[in-house]
Amino acid sequence: ILRLLYASGMRVSELVNLNKRDIEGQKIHIRGGKGAKDRLVFVDDETSNMLEERKNNGETEKILPF
Repeated sequence: ILRLLYASGMRVSELVNLNKRDIEGQKIHIRGGKGAKDRLVFVDDETSNMLEERKNNGETEKILPF
């Protein structure tokens, strides 16, 4: 969680609302962020690989289990 926040510059509220469909390789589409605006953030290769593993192993649509 900390790695993703640091690598992407995402806000905690954006991370909590992150869905699997929002992740495409090194791009993360943040929907309804601060000011209800959408934006794209980019992450490095290692963080992208971690997200892909998480995306493929989880049972829910959310990246985080809560």
